[in-house]
Amino acid sequence: MPARSASFHYRTGFAVMLFASFLQVWVTIVGGVVGEDNPQAQGFFGVVVTAWACAFVAKGEADRMVRAMLATAAVQALLGAMIATAPITERPVKVLVVCGVFCVFWLGAGALFRRGAAAQGGRP
Repeated sequence: MPARSASFHYRTGFAVMLFASFLQVWVTIVGGVVGEDNPQAQGFFGVVVTAWACAFVAKGEADRMVRAMLATAAVQALLGAMIATAPITERPVKVLVVCGVFCVFWLGAGALFRRGAAAQGGRP
């Protein structure tokens, strides 16, 4: 039974990561975070690239994916702080809220990967 639980948590964590990536790209293309034609929006694509690059380096292993999602959440938080404090940002509170929501997605995916790694008997 532990293998089924590990597989469920891993797949759910991967689904959350995929959903957060898709949603972040979609919101950035629509121009909903920092406004349309704002060069700061390119940073949000960088967060998605960070998530997938870290997942590639982690080789998809559950215990390493935990660290990958923590790194992605840290990059997301840092980006939010940088954009919110930039002088050209019109609505810094909106940027912080959106980045906070995405941090919750990345940390939630990491928590699911951690449960999957613990159920496999790996290092959580």
